[in-house]
Amino acid sequence: MEFNEENKVTYFQYASELDIPVFLGVHLGDFESSLTGFLTQCGFTLLPQTDSEDLGVRLQEENARVLRLEMAGARVNSQLSKTVESDRFGEESLIPSDGYRVYRYRSLALMVLSYGAQEWKLGILPEFGADSHLMASRTIINRYLSWALAPFGIAGFWGVPVEQGVVIDKQKHSEGEVVFFDVVRNRLLTSEGVRPFKSDFHVIRLDSVLKDSTRPISKDEMLAFLSTHCSYFSLEGLSIPVRQVIQTVARQFVGRRYPQDTFRARNAREAS
Repeated sequence: MEFNEENKVTYFQYASELDIPVFLGVHLGDFESSLTGFLTQCGFTLLPQTDSEDLGVRLQEENARVLRLEMAGARVNSQLSKTVESDRFGEESLIPSDGYRVYRYRSLALMVLSYGAQEWKLGILPEFGADSHLMASRTIINRYLSWALAPFGIAGFWGVPVEQGVVIDKQKHSEGEVVFFDVVRNRLLTSEGVRPFKSDFHVIRLDSVLKDSTRPISKDEMLAFLSTHCSYFSLEGLSIPVRQVIQTVARQFVGRRYPQDTFRARNAREAS
């Protein structure tokens, strides 16, 4: 990997407060100015002009990762636009190849990743990060983070932070947003920043049947619920570190069902 002035690559770090070596690099001049704002909303911090040697040292740390964003060329464009067999299962697919995997979000992005490589590449179309493709763009970035953060004891779930804790839901209901549980540092990582877990922290599941009351979620139910709403995506199923995080979260935190019709989530509070 090259780190020199001629490349003019701007680097971002995820959850910089925790100083985890998970980065993103991009030639900002190749993209719309709104891309920086989008990445900031996803929890990344723009790094100051960093000495190339220092950044190179950080990327030698165990499990360090950097995702290079590039405008999709003709070859990637053709792969994104063509119809493939996996399209019938949804917008996303993960295809194994010799020594690496190819993650594809139909008509928007193609990522090449390998746990044996510190640098992964993401080819994206110009619409990436735009308001019209916000959910898809969030999903793509959060897939990267779900893979990159897993070795650090951090697992993500589709959901949003609320005053009572977090609401975990289906991917489409969270609009591609993910909440990450760091059970090593006892922190919650969200698009709103990093915060410690409070003593009254709840994992919330919205229930369309409940009306005027809440009810607890058993540990076994919590395990199943977290496993099916995890943002980690793999052909082999959940990795061992991710399963360990799920077990810790189910054991450590209180889970409750809330009436879906009356629960005031973050967006409702902001609009009031």
